[in-house]
Amino acid sequence: MSFLKAICLLTCGAAFVSACQERDAESNPSKAAEAPLQPITSPARVPALKAASSNGAPDARLRPLPIEESRYPQGPDRARPVLQLEPMDMMTAVGDSPLHVLVSKLDAADASRVLERVASAVKLRTWPELAEVATNASKSVETSSSTTQAGYGHVYLQPAAPLTDRWYALVLESVPAGVELPAFASVHQTEAGKHVARFRVGSQPVVTGVRLYDKEGQKQVAYVDFSERVVGDALGVVVTGSRGRCQGAPLPAAAKRGGASSKGDGAWEEVEGDAATSTASIQLECSGRLDVRDELNVEIKSGFRSASGPLLNAGKALRVQAMAASWSDWGKAGKLLRLSLPDSLLR
Repeated sequence: MSFLKAICLLTCGAAFVSACQERDAESNPSKAAEAPLQPITSPARVPALKAASSNGAPDARLRPLPIEESRYPQGPDRARPVLQLEPMDMMTAVGDSPLHVLVSKLDAADASRVLERVASAVKLRTWPELAEVATNASKSVETSSSTTQAGYGHVYLQPAAPLTDRWYALVLESVPAGVELPAFASVHQTEAGKHVARFRVGSQPVVTGVRLYDKEGQKQVAYVDFSERVVGDALGVVVTGSRGRCQGAPLPAAAKRGGASSKGDGAWEEVEGDAATSTASIQLECSGRLDVRDELNVEIKSGFRSASGPLLNAGKALRVQAMAASWSDWGKAGKLLRLSLPDSLLR
């Protein structure tokens, strides 16, 4: 079962975002290097991203979390077939993962016509140049024996030549007739109205977003999400406001003993051949109370790297000031801060 299909079965909606920016260190060499991230104020322009295990292997032990804390919050059901792109927007270290378009809630009687329209609408292009990359498309239908669930359609784009280590995008030129995007689509909408899922073949870890949730008893929990699994000191991830502070939770004892292998938020797993552990989402413990209507500061100290080695933000610290307009609703009781990575760094 593909990752997108599993997410569809669990949530009927996907999600995911974009990430970080280098600072020109030469402009102020005497000051500690920081990279001011760029909040996105229009949620419709840049939805979210998926950062999974770069080798695509299933995790052995899952640590389930409440669905309202998911990077893929449940959205309202759709009446028509739903289209999702894989890799999701702003994924890195995707390797030779399939370039896949999943169409869920697909009726068998109309399947061939819908998939033909989808295959014609999706192109593989370089990013940000948008030069088309030659591909061969294949289509298949997976019927359902259920009386309550429709089937699934699949469109795979096979590059005519191996992809080089750079940024690409699956580009939905227009949403085909009779199909719609999920409520929390893992795509970025360009100024020209195209929906794209940007990805990099090799490793280039970036920060994709910050999520903040209200819990019972006035408690809060936060997560910082990455484009791929990273290694670093979770205590160096901090979100502060005038009345509260959230800081990365220490590595769970279970992971220190033997590795807590999971794709769940805030879960860690061992790095093969390394004493460190990695995660795609760092969970933060909060004291006091953060209010997204106030200015909040997000800081990630230097030293984070991907599980395969490349440094986050070229080894520099990251810092962003988030205003109220930068946050959007996320899930049942959450807020999402989307972060922008300039096109100049997506090459």
